[in-house]
Amino acid sequence: HEVVARVRAMFKGGLPAKHNLDLNELVGETLKLGQPSIQAGKINVEFRLDSSCPPVFGDRVQLQQVILNLVTNAIEAMNNNGEDPSILRLHTWLDGTSVVLTVSDTGPEIDPDIVDKFFAPLFTTKSQGMGMGLSISRAIVQAHGGSLTARPQKPRGLELQMILPSAGK
Repeated sequence: HEVVARVRAMFKGGLPAKHNLDLNELVGETLKLGQPSIQAGKINVEFRLDSSCPPVFGDRVQLQQVILNLVTNAIEAMNNNGEDPSILRLHTWLDGTSVVLTVSDTGPEIDPDIVDKFFAPLFTTKSQGMGMGLSISRAIVQAHGGSLTARPQKPRGLELQMILPSAGK
């Protein structure tokens, strides 16, 4: 309910409930929500969370929703990996005055020509997808003064990168 209410408020120009937040803590909390899917998919999770990252200023529920969407998309991309290992990587670091989170997977090979379309409303590569998750996620991140981008990985998979300004910047 909170997620829907806050996303709706964001699109109506409402003010989100922003606070100083530890992005590493948000990643950990959010990953707990995805744990059943991670275990069911036999996915290995690799963390490299930089403990020296300063807080970001944001709405906890909205940013958790973005992280959950990125993680869920990665898990779903790896559902049919066959014999290949499924690895979900989460990495945070400080880049100047911004805090960066990357979420990458070992899903299928991605055509570089369609990566920019991932954020377009109603574009989906999933048979059951609505094509709204990444579009809404990007809007949330941009409303927080940041950016959300994607790039294919070699030899396969996708990396999504969320960059947020550190608190007070």
